[in-house]
Amino acid sequence: AEHSITPVILLNCSQEKEQLAQILEKAVAKDYEVVLAGLQIDESILQTADEMKDLLAQMDDTKRPAFLLRNKVNTEETRNLLNEHGYTELILYDASLQAGMQENGKPYICYGFFKQPVYYSNYISQVVTAHTMMLASFDFSTIQSGRLKIADVERFIEMAAEQKADNKLRYVDLNSAFQAVADQNATQQERQEAYEAYAAGQEERIQELEGKVHTIYSRWNEY
Repeated sequence: AEHSITPVILLNCSQEKEQLAQILEKAVAKDYEVVLAGLQIDESILQTADEMKDLLAQMDDTKRPAFLLRNKVNTEETRNLLNEHGYTELILYDASLQAGMQENGKPYICYGFFKQPVYYSNYISQVVTAHTMMLASFDFSTIQSGRLKIADVERFIEMAAEQKADNKLRYVDLNSAFQAVADQNATQQERQEAYEAYAAGQEERIQELEGKVHTIYSRWNEY
């Protein structure tokens, strides 16, 4: 079926490089977005990821892949390691689906693995209610094993499309998602700075008034 979304291909860098290169070539040919990931993070995984990143740049120098970091390996040490390898924009797990900013000042967005169709409606409602964004992920191995059907994925897309038709949900590409988080943080920071400046001004005014009151009371006996 035709849908107004652009698929994101999640490359598991734990797999063989030749297989990943073939998937990457097909993804670029269809102008799909690409995200790198690994079941664990070690030098072997990072080497494969770096090679796929370089290969993607050769195929399409406008594409810069984000990195999906699984929750069980989401540590400060791992994030710093990814940052050293040039992966500054991350996709992380967050139960509350709240996107935000990392320690390095770069944005992150959230992901969710959609394994059981019975929960699809709840997932979508949570995104809409929280006014946030999420990368919806489907593991094709679960489709190959029969635990998930293509029809289940189609049903999820249809439910999302219904929310989109009601203007409760919209589709964005990854670059737009990361930029929206960065812009929101900048706006919040500007508001915080404005509030702090106002509070400082009010504090100065209060101190000035307290000084005048003290002067009046100190001279009371003169009258």
